[in-house]
Amino acid sequence: MPLFVFITGFLAKYNKNKCIRFLIIFLILQVIHVVPTIIQTLIVSPQGVSVYDIFKIIFTPGWTLWFLSALVLWMVSLKFFKNISYLDIFVFFVITLLLGFIPYVGEFLNISRTFYFYPFFLLGFKMAGGGRKTFVNKIKTLQTPLLQTVSGLILIFTFIFLLSGIVDLPTAMFYGKECYVNNWGILFRLCCFLIAILNGFAFMMIIPIRERVSKNKYAINEIGKRTLSIYIFHPLILVLIRFLLIGKLNGILIFIICILTTTAIFYFTSLPAFSKLLNLKLKKKTKNNAI
Repeated sequence: MPLFVFITGFLAKYNKNKCIRFLIIFLILQVIHVVPTIIQTLIVSPQGVSVYDIFKIIFTPGWTLWFLSALVLWMVSLKFFKNISYLDIFVFFVITLLLGFIPYVGEFLNISRTFYFYPFFLLGFKMAGGGRKTFVNKIKTLQTPLLQTVSGLILIFTFIFLLSGIVDLPTAMFYGKECYVNNWGILFRLCCFLIAILNGFAFMMIIPIRERVSKNKYAINEIGKRTLSIYIFHPLILVLIRFLLIGKLNGILIFIICILTTTAIFYFTSLPAFSKLLNLKLKKKTKNNAI
C-alpha cells in the first residue's frame, strides 16, 4: 500500500475538477456502504445503538473507501506544497510517528490513515518533480541483474518472515488506522516505514519497464495506469465472492480459487470501461450562467 500511495503521488497534481470528481465518487460509494451497515446494526442490536454509533458509522469511510477521501485531501494539499523539500517530508514522517500517541485517533474521519500514508504520497510527488521520465530512466539504470536478484531475495525473505510467525506482529500496525496501545508502538510504526521503503524499492527493481507492445496488445505496465479503477471496483466483486465461498471451502481448493479469482478481478476491473466510469464530466460555467 505505501508503494501504491507513492505511485499515486508520483502521478498526482492539484486539479480542482478531479478533486470534486473523486469526492463525488467517494460520497456515492460511502452511501452504498453506510445504508446497509446502519440497517444491519439496527436489526442486530436496536436497543444498544446510540446516536454516536450512527454518527461514527456515517463518518468512518467504508472498507477501502478511506483511500478516496484521503486522496482528495492529499491532492488539495499539493496546492500549498508545490516546492516541498525532503526535510518537509521527513517532518511529516515524524508527525505521523507522534500522531500514534494521541488517543482515539483511529478510523474515525480517516485521520490516522490519511497521515500515516501521506509522507509516501509527498515522497512520490517530490520524485516526480525532477521529471517523470528522468526518474523512470534512473530506475531502468539501477535495474542491474545483481540488484534485481538481491531485490527479489529481499521480497521473498520479507514474505516468508511475515508469514512464518517467528515474530508475533500485530497486523493492524501495517494499516496505520489505530493509535498505539503502548510506548513500543512508535518503534513498530518506524519498522513499518523502513520495511515499506526497502520493499518498495526492491519491487521497483524487479518490475519490468517497457512500452506498449502494440496497438491491440499492451504490457502489464499499461494496466498500472488503471489501478484506481481496480482499487475502487474490486471490493464490490470481492464482497460477493467472500459471501458465496469463504467459510464454505478450505484447504488447497480455496487457495486455488483465490488465485484464479484475484487474477480475474485484476484483469476485469482494469478494462478501459471501468476507468471511463470514474471520469465524471463536470459542467463548466459559461459566461451566461456564471454568478
